[in-house]
Amino acid sequence: MASPAPRRLDEPDRLRWLRKAAILDTKPETEFDSVVQALQCISKFPISLVSLVDDDRQWFKANVGLDATELGRDTSFCAHVVASRKPLIVLDTHNDPLFTHNPLVTGGTKIRSYVGYPITPASAEGHCMGALCIIDTVPHSSIPKEVHKLLSLLVTVISGLIERNLQLILKEEKQYSAISTIAHELLTPMEIISQSAKLLHSVKVKGSWRREASDLINTITECSEGTACVALRDLMSLLRMQHDTEPNTEFELRGCIESAFQKISSAPTPSAVDIGYVMPFDFLVRGDNLRLRQILINLLSNALHFTHSGSVTLMCNVTDAQHMSKVQFTIEDTSSDMNIEQTWEMMKRFSGALRCNLEQHTAIGLRLAMTQHLCESMGATLYFKRTSNGSQFHFALEMEAVPLQPPKELAGKTVLLIDPSSYRRRSLKKHCESLALKTISVPEVTEGIELLGHFRATLDLHIDAVFCAAEALAACRCPDATEGDPPWVITGRHPAVDDACALDTPVMQGNLKQKLLSLLCNAPAPSSPRREPSPPGLHILCVDAQTARQRLLQSFLTRHGAVARVDLAVSGEEALALSHETSYDVIFVEALLPGIDGLVVTQVAKEQSPGTRVAVLSVFTDPTSVAECHRCGADYVLRTPLAFQEVEKVLLSAGQTAGLRVCKRGVPAEEPPTTDAACPGPSGANVDERDGLRLPAVGPRTLS
Repeated sequence: MASPAPRRLDEPDRLRWLRKAAILDTKPETEFDSVVQALQCISKFPISLVSLVDDDRQWFKANVGLDATELGRDTSFCAHVVASRKPLIVLDTHNDPLFTHNPLVTGGTKIRSYVGYPITPASAEGHCMGALCIIDTVPHSSIPKEVHKLLSLLVTVISGLIERNLQLILKEEKQYSAISTIAHELLTPMEIISQSAKLLHSVKVKGSWRREASDLINTITECSEGTACVALRDLMSLLRMQHDTEPNTEFELRGCIESAFQKISSAPTPSAVDIGYVMPFDFLVRGDNLRLRQILINLLSNALHFTHSGSVTLMCNVTDAQHMSKVQFTIEDTSSDMNIEQTWEMMKRFSGALRCNLEQHTAIGLRLAMTQHLCESMGATLYFKRTSNGSQFHFALEMEAVPLQPPKELAGKTVLLIDPSSYRRRSLKKHCESLALKTISVPEVTEGIELLGHFRATLDLHIDAVFCAAEALAACRCPDATEGDPPWVITGRHPAVDDACALDTPVMQGNLKQKLLSLLCNAPAPSSPRREPSPPGLHILCVDAQTARQRLLQSFLTRHGAVARVDLAVSGEEALALSHETSYDVIFVEALLPGIDGLVVTQVAKEQSPGTRVAVLSVFTDPTSVAECHRCGADYVLRTPLAFQEVEKVLLSAGQTAGLRVCKRGVPAEEPPTTDAACPGPSGANVDERDGLRLPAVGPRTLS
């Protein structure tokens, strides 16, 4: 039985530095290979390794003489070097009780002697990342001084190579911090103006100023969400992708695609444009989830920007290659106002503002340049071509991919699809087929009803569920339900029916699967985002030196049905004084406060009242910064500029902890929403259930 090496108390910090060096699971490099080859040749030991010790394994950056790329940490000799931070010399493993029963000694490798020197880059605060070692299958009586000198020299070379990586990464982090802070300072005021304008849409304006006020608010919204704001958001996204990236994570490919669609669907889109995706099968893949999602968001947003009617479709196809799977993405649209020369000019770095003739297109060049940069960072090339109906972007990635099976409970069931749009019928049909469902599709409700009657009379086929577009019901009343009829689900953009009978478009396969499982298999349905209002009760403290953002957050919170009281503080000292005097349910605190910073406030507040929920507001949301916030006791880390959707999630969680049933509409239970001639109601505005705001309608507004 092997004796695993002990772990030091600062092991989490060591692993953080190891991962920061970004060297694990990288391709072979000549500089590292040359070191182990020279070491093997001069020392006459048959095995020479550059071994990096991870959490549960040792991985070999360079390897001569051993037929493996990694081994378990429990049996690792190099893990003992990491624990001691000193050279380890084992002349004969059979005479060393620490290694006598080690599987690498008793098994096929048959290690009899080992010499390992610690790899310690200068910037890693003294942490040992692994070992440069030599191994033999015969015992040695001693190790020549020349070999020790050679190991000491070459381990300095290896440490220097890793130090070079670290210096580049630390330099990029400083640049990221500086540029991100500048972009954040520019973007925050525009975001505050935009969010304030959205809040004003729900304020009742009386008298002769009704129409003028509405026009002014619309103008403010349009200006604050203009091209400069879009460009800054895209710049922030690129910086975060470079800084927060996790290049080797396992994730569901369909989940990544649907997450991108949810992001673009949260913004208003022309009603004349159908959006959707086609993906025949589900796959579990390994790669960079964050960058892939951002690429898809950028390309879909670009397509929607230029498409005023028709459709925008994402097609994903996975094919097997020799070692890795080839995952191909194609974004196709029916745009008509962008020619190929203009597009490729815009794809040159930051040239969009100079090359485009139309003002509303000035940020697109920057977005496409960033997308091209992200594709290149993932080893892909972005291609563009003009089609007979519009335009098409295409790129392909090499990824590990494992197919996933659809739920057995749905296999073989039959659904009837009713939708006048052939595009939406095809899209929904593909989603159903990926779940192993049988489908019948018709364009009109009358045809669907006739088919149901025919199947009921002849018993030829059993229909398990009906999906009907809301617009198809506009000209035909839904039939009265009779015993034995399948359940009807209405599809559309926020259809005005009960959640259990509704499905938002564009339809996502994940939502479709949950809906079918809950209707047909008695599986618990996901909790509805639309909750009944309840009496207010939460006590909130907002701590932010940015007073404009603080006032905006206060305005949102005071209108929220679950909030009873909102206190404000502009410094850490003031926040600590208030939290000492008052028990708060939730504290929103900016991380970078003058004087006592937000993390200290968080730590003290949690020590005083462990039940208080603390949400830290920060521009830095990389894994290291988030982990630091959580170590100080933060329950949430919210990225700034602040999104009301994230604030809403904190309130919902805090309300459940406090025993409240929290309303997302932002009104108390005893004051249900009312309409007023001076305040546009549902016909003049879209109620966005995601952030509790009444947003401006996409179409024209009419105020009486």
